[in-house]
Amino acid sequence: MLKQLCTLLLLLLSGIAFGQNDFTVMFYNLLNYPTAPPADRDSHLQTLFEAYPPDILLVCELESPAGADNLLDNVLNADEALYEAAEFVFNTSSTANLQQLVYYRADKFELLDFTVIPTTVRDINGYELVLKTANQDTDPITLLVYSSHLKASTGSANELRRFEMIQAFTDTLDDLDPNAFVVFAGDLNLYTGAELAYLELTAVSNPIVFKDPLNRSGNWSNNTDYEDLFTQSTRSSSAPFGGAGAGGGMDDRFDHILVSENLLDDSSTLRYVEDSYLTIGNNGNCYNRSVNNNLCDGFYSEELRDALWNISDHLPLSITIETDEPLLSVDEFTANSGLHFPFGNVVSDQLVVAGSITTASQNIGLYNSLGQYLGSFSFTTGSRLEISTENLPSGLYLLVPEQGQTLKFIKR
Repeated sequence: MLKQLCTLLLLLLSGIAFGQNDFTVMFYNLLNYPTAPPADRDSHLQTLFEAYPPDILLVCELESPAGADNLLDNVLNADEALYEAAEFVFNTSSTANLQQLVYYRADKFELLDFTVIPTTVRDINGYELVLKTANQDTDPITLLVYSSHLKASTGSANELRRFEMIQAFTDTLDDLDPNAFVVFAGDLNLYTGAELAYLELTAVSNPIVFKDPLNRSGNWSNNTDYEDLFTQSTRSSSAPFGGAGAGGGMDDRFDHILVSENLLDDSSTLRYVEDSYLTIGNNGNCYNRSVNNNLCDGFYSEELRDALWNISDHLPLSITIETDEPLLSVDEFTANSGLHFPFGNVVSDQLVVAGSITTASQNIGLYNSLGQYLGSFSFTTGSRLEISTENLPSGLYLLVPEQGQTLKFIKR
């Protein structure tokens, strides 16, 4: 048996591969989630995330901790527990009850810290994530992501409030590593790139300089030169939704993802992937129409556009970031089609196994990289097996079910 296990181990070691070298960052204004109509918005969100699964999801307009948990448990993790979220913090800037949050793939990222930046209207929320890489302990790669929602509406008073909110953010940049990789995303409610808020955000005098990956500053409102970038409004009328959200059709580029200048450097550890900036659902032909209008057909399907029309009066944005450092991915380390590691295969204190097996229950053996038997655990289909790894030495380990293929995990 030991000889067979050692042979198996050699085969597994020879086939070890690390995960993909890129990941996606999405921003989405969810529109008064979860109470805004229709009642089946979660199913439409699943349609979106199945078509464009985010590795990091930044959102705004969350109403409550219950809404944040619902998005995590019943949407993102409806089929498989892959995502985690930061702590929901109620808005500290005013009595407004809409909040920002980040969700992330737990097999690819670890949340190190978060910060709340008070402003004159709504908080700006920042999150520090470290990539789960082969060299995470010795050479960590971190990414700072910010989710924001600036003051809405036209007029000099509202423009000033937007500027003050961005100033509160840029005042914190001195506290960051000047070489930090940063993504700043949000519903900025800007009508033009000449607004003080945008000029402040993109000022070259800032300790960290932010760039639009598309380099398309201009008059973004009711200007068909930017029709392919419009994110609001997905609806020609809000009447079908009881007045929730804005109507008028697609005519504004309110939502943005900006990146620190170093993410546009081809030699950086982390890099924005050229042409990966997506305004999801916008086929570039929907001026003043609902996004699901049959005249707005093109690359994005009618099914997807119909889902987006139902979810929110905004469209989601997505970018892709790549690295030369291999990301450890649960998919690459799960050889068994039934069992998997919902929180990744690189662990410190605890390993979680989930999924299904061919029988109601089985014993799963634990072996080290020498093929030595360390013990067994009983697993029941539909449950979760939690294995304490706190006292295991660092290294590669095997889980061998009585039936089915072997799984691998790494103890840091």
